[in-house]
Amino acid sequence: MILMNETNFFFIRHGQTDWNQERRIQGQIDIALNSQGLDQAERLCHFISQTDDELNLITQCSALYSSPLGRAMQTALPLATFLNKPITPLDALQERHFGSIQGTTYPDLEANTPLESQKITQRDPHFRPPAGESLLDLRTRVRACLSFLLKEHGGKTVVCFTHGGVLDIIYREATGTAIETKRAWDIPNAGVNHLIH
Repeated sequence: MILMNETNFFFIRHGQTDWNQERRIQGQIDIALNSQGLDQAERLCHFISQTDDELNLITQCSALYSSPLGRAMQTALPLATFLNKPITPLDALQERHFGSIQGTTYPDLEANTPLESQKITQRDPHFRPPAGESLLDLRTRVRACLSFLLKEHGGKTVVCFTHGGVLDIIYREATGTAIETKRAWDIPNAGVNHLIH
């Protein structure tokens, strides 16, 4: 049963890119979906349009937001077309900015800059790659984004296309999981996450 004052957020990760497959740190570099990612976006839209469970709420959403990065916008496009709704770009939904280490693979990072690699792996909340964001910076941005969305769309349904790092923070906020705790859950490409406030 849906309560009148209940706000439903659907946060969807972008489809697959070549850099996902290569375990390359994308950050805010604008990487397009690969063929599998494009297929995931189409299948996601088809699944949502055919379902009669809680995902059916998506078809009644009041707004559709996306990170302005191409891989998120490309994933949002089939659903936006199906719903005949505009996609509103929202900078706060962008992936964590990894600064100077963006574009590096995790194995190369470990081999070439082991200290930075260790800080990333151990989830040091204060570690900020040169010209990038720390986990604490990202959490502040995501919290502000959630507050904005709740203020603008309280009691309604909102769909947001975003990235793994943002979804990780949202999960931690919803469950009270510490920012330093190693992730024990998957965040699959084109996965749908339902948050109720």
